[in-house]
Amino acid sequence: MKKLKYLLFLVIFINVACTNPTENPANKFPEKFVYTGSDQDTSYTSLKTVRNNNGTLRIEATGWGISECGLYLSARKEENILSLYILGFCGTVPSYMWVKTTFPHQLTIEEESYLTEIRFIDRFDTLVVRK
Repeated sequence: MKKLKYLLFLVIFINVACTNPTENPANKFPEKFVYTGSDQDTSYTSLKTVRNNNGTLRIEATGWGISECGLYLSARKEENILSLYILGFCGTVPSYMWVKTTFPHQLTIEEESYLTEIRFIDRFDTLVVRK
């Protein structure tokens, strides 16, 4: 009985001692796909998180914008929150052609470790993924 307790203690100790906190699933964002709106009225917005083979997190933000404005993805880190916006260099343009665009963004393992929330803020909604 004493040997069994010792063996159990040893197995638990090794398991705890060999656990890497950066590999803890609670310290990582889940792979997730959230969306809202519709393509019919250009209100569709989506946020997708995918884990790459090397452990980094790929984020895909999809929304609608005016193509003549030169659309781009703006990423701002404020404390523990990453906020993503689709922006454009708006000025006076002769026509407005709405296009659905998807922009990628990468997070390293280190960047992900101190973030608690990813927000994608679009014209109509804010989509959120939390750890």
